Amino acid sequence: MAGKNTADHLTGHEISRQAHEHFQGIHQRIQAATAGHPIATFGHDDIAALAYELWQARGCPNGLPEEDWFHAAEELRSRTRNVFESREEKTNETEHEGSDQRQAS
Repeated sequence: MAGKNTADHLTGHEISRQAHEHFQGIHQRIQAATAGHPIATFGHDDIAALAYELWQARGCPNGLPEEDWFHAAEELRSRTRNVFESREEKTNETEHEGSDQRQAS
């Protein structure tokens, strides 16, 4: 079977294991890069849980687990951005109110 791709012979479990290892490495690099960053980060388990929910919502099809993983990560990034923007707006409102109170004194 010269020229046959070994990926053709991988079981679903093996593909899932390899994907898990791949994304775990990415997660570790992201955590190292965002250490001390003011934005709350989400973890591998958060992405995995949401990806699983997305997969179930699609009817548990065979195929590309990376698709659900990608959509889960994007959704969590969006949520994180929204939380950050909300905090920033509240901070700006508080600073503005403090400035107004000092001016009224």
